[in-house]
Amino acid sequence: MDQELAEALEDFISAHIQSAVEQFPSVEKQLIDGSRYVLTGFDQDYENLAAIWHKLPSPNHFIDDTELLELLSESTLTSIPRIFGDPAPRSRATVYRRIADLARELAATLTAPPETFTFQVPLCRMPEICLSLEGSHELVVGKLDPPTPFPGHLSGKVQAKSWRSAYSRANACAVEFAGCLWALGLAMIPPPLEGFTPSVLLRLQARPKAVPEDLAVAEPLASIITALRFCLPDDLTDLEKKDNERALDRKYRQLASIYAKDGDRERQVRNASRLAAHALVSSDTGMALVYSFMSLEGLLLDRSDTQNVLARLSEALAYSLYTSDSDRRQLRKRIKKLYESRSIYAHAGNAKVARKDLWHWIHEVVQPSLRKEIESLSC
Repeated sequence: MDQELAEALEDFISAHIQSAVEQFPSVEKQLIDGSRYVLTGFDQDYENLAAIWHKLPSPNHFIDDTELLELLSESTLTSIPRIFGDPAPRSRATVYRRIADLARELAATLTAPPETFTFQVPLCRMPEICLSLEGSHELVVGKLDPPTPFPGHLSGKVQAKSWRSAYSRANACAVEFAGCLWALGLAMIPPPLEGFTPSVLLRLQARPKAVPEDLAVAEPLASIITALRFCLPDDLTDLEKKDNERALDRKYRQLASIYAKDGDRERQVRNASRLAAHALVSSDTGMALVYSFMSLEGLLLDRSDTQNVLARLSEALAYSLYTSDSDRRQLRKRIKKLYESRSIYAHAGNAKVARKDLWHWIHEVVQPSLRKEIESLSC
């Protein structure tokens, strides 16, 4: 990141907090109400900063929009006490000096490369396996030693600017992995029990930096962890079924292939798997339907073309999954009906789709589509 952006960030933060200062006559009221003012006006100001950010050449983009927003929100909120707190400023010049110091700290944070955080989430109902996946996340599945109420774990690494961003990325990475397991038939993810609120901890570490180590796992990962059950895929060959020791070698190679490389296609497939996992555990059938279509659209359609989404998705699925004209016609009708329900939910907030129909749709259309794409990447 160049000096021009650092100066733009400093000007942005200075103007942002100065506006809060000018709204209130007393330091005490500024401390309370200034925070509220900063929060309510933040979205509009963020758009201006994001515009500056995107003018930079891509090699300077160490972080994405979401993380940029998180960092700025965190910095703005923590800056209010530091500016107006003990000792209370005696002059406007003192306030501006503290603002400038904070702006420089933020600019330094944004220009520094991301840190590496390690994470670990528990896995239950786990078979006797130890699996390592090469790639940017360095995922490892294994047994916990000493044992805990959860017999296994998934561990890995994420790159982030702050522990909050690392926490979000670790949750997303674990959901993505569970979705890939399910897509390949290596795991089942049954719907969560109604009224059951799972409690699972995620361990996050960054050395030598101190971070909150044990954090509550966010949804939908908590529901996925408690529901996920490892299983044998239903598409094993007769030879694989007879070989107990190497029955899953082909599946593990396919799983490894989408993590070993970090190309655009691998990321698209992993993200589609993550969205499918969201659909599996969503208690809202309308939201689950939306997630299922998001998964398929991201998997099969060119995102730059937003025209005739339903028609293009129908044809892509029909020719990907079936060979006979009658099967393709039936699938097109099915997609049209469900897509109409999805649109009604998106615009009106309700969807007329039975959970049984949704479950069949996810397992008969979404899962085979994901599996075919993963298999094609491993060839």
